[in-house]
Amino acid sequence: MLDGTESPINRPKTNQKEYYSGKKNATVKTQIVIERNSLKIIDADEAKGSEHDFKIYKDTIGKSVSNSISIDADLGYLGIEAYHSNSFIPIKSSKNRQQTKREKAYNKRLARRRVVIERINCRIKVFRCMSYRSPCPVSTATTAESSLTIRFLIGASRIMLRLQGRAPIAKMIICFVEQKNGDVARKTVGYARFEGQDALNALAQVYHFLNPLLNYWYPTLRLIAKEKFPSGRYKKIYEKEAKTPY
Repeated sequence: MLDGTESPINRPKTNQKEYYSGKKNATVKTQIVIERNSLKIIDADEAKGSEHDFKIYKDTIGKSVSNSISIDADLGYLGIEAYHSNSFIPIKSSKNRQQTKREKAYNKRLARRRVVIERINCRIKVFRCMSYRSPCPVSTATTAESSLTIRFLIGASRIMLRLQGRAPIAKMIICFVEQKNGDVARKTVGYARFEGQDALNALAQVYHFLNPLLNYWYPTLRLIAKEKFPSGRYKKIYEKEAKTPY
């Protein structure tokens, strides 16, 4: 089974139309492929938000899938039969032709089979694996190449907390606590109070993934200069382009 979903990202500085799919935010599209029996994710590909689901399929797995494997998809993959004969999509009705009872029954059977991948999409979105927003604007190349890895790392850390019985994410309750505490720790683990050795072990596993993610993957705006005005206020000047440490 395969399905496509959209994930919001920070608006790129260039080529913004390529990431606009008609919705409010700039997005990237993620195509997820699962195995029907084991429900394992066997492939995930990303593309710009303006690209059609079927185009993503043609540019990625396309004709490489054997015809002995059946594919269940939605109407976003209309025309997939030309690439893969053993594929099933819903039958579409039109103004001039209504669906027959047999076609409606076929669509219901297909929807019952495809609900599995929709639920997996829902579980992934609960932990915001695909819809994680970068803390600063990133370049087009960085978005396309590394966002999928970054999001799965963030999702893995939240899944660990859920398995420990902790809340993965809470809405912002207390603002302006500490900059790093609010920007890093609270955005990742929420505002719940963690006590005991089990919570300590769970947080240690989270930071085992989070520390290299922040230090090596995330681009940051470096401070160039800092000026102090007679009033006592400071003016900070940062680089115009966010860069990774290496």
